[in-house]
Amino acid sequence: MRTAIDAMPCEEQREVETRLWTLHCLLQNAYGTQLRDDSLLAYKFATGTHSYPYENVEHVAHELHCADLIHKNTNYTTQSRIASRERAAALVATHGIPWGDAWKITRFLHMHVIKYDAMREAGLVLPSAKSADASGGGDAETSVAG
Repeated sequence: MRTAIDAMPCEEQREVETRLWTLHCLLQNAYGTQLRDDSLLAYKFATGTHSYPYENVEHVAHELHCADLIHKNTNYTTQSRIASRERAAALVATHGIPWGDAWKITRFLHMHVIKYDAMREAGLVLPSAKSADASGGGDAETSVAG
């Protein structure tokens, strides 16, 4: 992320840095989470190139916080590598499509399922998005334990 930002024109770089700093402060103050330098979502949000349905910086911060909880509290990283390879190989074997196409399909469609399975197995409970209103609501939790 740093290399790409450093290569930007000065004015654009300043705007991106401001968005990243805002995201960093919100993550740290609201969630106690550090902004990772390898976060593709943070980079896309800061550069305005994200295609995600996030309305504002609070939504992005919540997503990054939840991703951090998943990575720290589940075996998602290991599980996703194994399951992704298995599912892509099954697509190749069943449908005879090229590996690259099977990999794209697997990454797009199955990663959420793998993430959900890892969360369920770990009994991980994710916090709901913090409310933007002054009442301090939004502290309910979302559980996938089943």
